[in-house]
Amino acid sequence: MGIGSLIFSLASLAGTTFWPMVLGAIIFGIGNGFCSICINILLGQVAPAPHRRQLFSGLHAMYGLASLCAPLIATLFGPKLWPYAFLLSMMPALIFLIIALISFRNDVHPLVTQVRSKSTLPFLTGLIYPGSMLAFYVCAEVLLATRLSQYLEHALQWDYHQATAYNFYFFMSLTIGRVLIAVLPIRVNNSAMLLISLIASTACFALGFKYPMTFLMTGFFMSYFFPLTMDAVTDQFKETAPSYIAKSIVLGGLWLSGMHYLVGMATDYWGIRVALLPGPVFLILALAILLKYKFIGCSKSSG
Repeated sequence: MGIGSLIFSLASLAGTTFWPMVLGAIIFGIGNGFCSICINILLGQVAPAPHRRQLFSGLHAMYGLASLCAPLIATLFGPKLWPYAFLLSMMPALIFLIIALISFRNDVHPLVTQVRSKSTLPFLTGLIYPGSMLAFYVCAEVLLATRLSQYLEHALQWDYHQATAYNFYFFMSLTIGRVLIAVLPIRVNNSAMLLISLIASTACFALGFKYPMTFLMTGFFMSYFFPLTMDAVTDQFKETAPSYIAKSIVLGGLWLSGMHYLVGMATDYWGIRVALLPGPVFLILALAILLKYKFIGCSKSSG
């Protein structure tokens, strides 16, 4: 990630062609992808089970907080100095690398290679649940997060600053929801919480086309779906959970790439209003998978 940020910022400062910046973005994306997978796997393995859900929520609240801070940092640097913002962004990666190297050096325990016969999964295992369920949800969240201000400005003719502020409030709702799950000792089980999240998010997303205020409620109910899914997968699949988590995040990334491309085409041909319509559909599909594998399937097996 640090190398990608360095290449991107230096290419911008040098005024080179577009492709060196693309190279930096690709390297940053690869590093970010590995980091996203590893941090969720590591947290699931080391966190105490009674507090794991709260810790996952706290982790993902940092993503929401970063989404709130990024536009402020970009505004602070301004259009002429923004390459320095990317140069500055390599510092956290460098600090983390130094801490990791020190930790490995001070670790007195010998490295032990453990062979886990059940740690790898067949290719198709986990593609529907939790893979496709999480991918559908992520597509809906990112679709709304990246297109909300565009929809408000161009489809509803809102003022640019008002639309941008609404996007800021959406990320604030995401962050608040995750922080509440992280600090409150909620006793409702994961399956019920995920069900509430998808039903409420679908309803609020659909109502948002008529009442834009409910888009903010969509962010709140979406907020805890990803971290609670990570906790549910870790709890259910035990030693094979890392494989399920990695497969789900990779699948989500692939679907996001296709989603952005298709939504861009839909926006060009039919406008942003039509391009935003798949959002509730993604959530309904995620809900169908959740019901099939966590409710209907469980009731059949128990019967």
